[in-house]
Amino acid sequence: MKKEDFHIAQIIANYIRSESTPLEEKELNEWLNQDETHHKILANFKDDRKVLDGISYIADIDVDVAWKKQRRLNTIRAKKNKRLYLSYAAVFAAIVCTLLGIYQFHFNKEISDRIVPYVGSAHANDILPGSDKGILILSNGKKVPLGPEEQALNETNGIQINSDNNSVAYHNGAIVSQGELLYNELHTPTAGTYQLTLSDGTKVWLNALSELRFPIQFSSDERKVFLKGEAYFDIARDPDRPFKVMASQVTTEALGTQFNISAYDKQFQAILTEGVVKVVGNKNSAKLYRGQEATLAKGSLKVSVADIEKATAWKEGYFYFNEQPLKEVLEEISRWYNVDIKYKKNVRKQRITGTVSRADKLSEVCDVLEVVSDYKFYIINNKLIVYAKETTL
Repeated sequence: MKKEDFHIAQIIANYIRSESTPLEEKELNEWLNQDETHHKILANFKDDRKVLDGISYIADIDVDVAWKKQRRLNTIRAKKNKRLYLSYAAVFAAIVCTLLGIYQFHFNKEISDRIVPYVGSAHANDILPGSDKGILILSNGKKVPLGPEEQALNETNGIQINSDNNSVAYHNGAIVSQGELLYNELHTPTAGTYQLTLSDGTKVWLNALSELRFPIQFSSDERKVFLKGEAYFDIARDPDRPFKVMASQVTTEALGTQFNISAYDKQFQAILTEGVVKVVGNKNSAKLYRGQEATLAKGSLKVSVADIEKATAWKEGYFYFNEQPLKEVLEEISRWYNVDIKYKKNVRKQRITGTVSRADKLSEVCDVLEVVSDYKFYIINNKLIVYAKETTL
């Protein structure tokens, strides 16, 4: 196979999307004039609905990377004396079919009913925001989808669990001994949030792509839960039983207070909005007072002045960015809209400041980001392409 095969595949993809440059149109015409079979290949692409759906994926493939992979494959085949002698057109058809097969395998798993048409030419489609949804895993392993409908559940020990609209609550929270603890888990997917009321009355708001493991009844000496992702806690006061949140190898301990913990990808940030908490890491510990935050850097906890609005904005329904790196901004957007972020060349580091509603469609969020940054954004399927304003797609 030739590297030019991959290059022509991209040119055809751009042609069918009506995004060809004059140079690409010239190259396409030259390729068409080389062989009558090439005209048939192009005609088949234009008539095949599946190919039209997959064209966008092909257009974004890195030709150099794809060619390097294919060249390694050719070397292996040569060593095994299994060379394939195909016509240029057949080789090209095989390449594109392979690429489309990869596209259909990966994208169909991620396709969402939140992908909706976009009116205009700025984007290929639009994406609706996330919503209140989650998965509750009971002590026997049963998984219960949570959404807007009301549900009444019973755990094996008689604990009553009720869910409605956007929250799930545990009742009959008697104290039990440490050995009798039964655990449940609440998981939120990308594009999902959910609220939880624990058996002691503590309220927890779970952000997108997060997990909370908790006992359905707490022990007599402490209340301990385990977090992955992000959650806001409003702790029910109990001087005799400290409340502990275990996240990213850091313990946050409180008696009755409010705070937000973000613990994605082994990172850790705790922001205190009310009261006092103690944070304990592997190397050191610290007390936090209202308006302070603790972050984990190289295994050590660092305390600094916090931006309280950042801790509460997401649960109040809006994005809040204050000199936040663009990459972190887009990570939040990726989790809430369930999109893959792809950076084009010439994207430099930049910090973003601004607010935008989490109830907006993704295109509306992109409009705001374009005003406050040096970048443009393009939505196609479940992908958000980011590129500098002085460049083109």
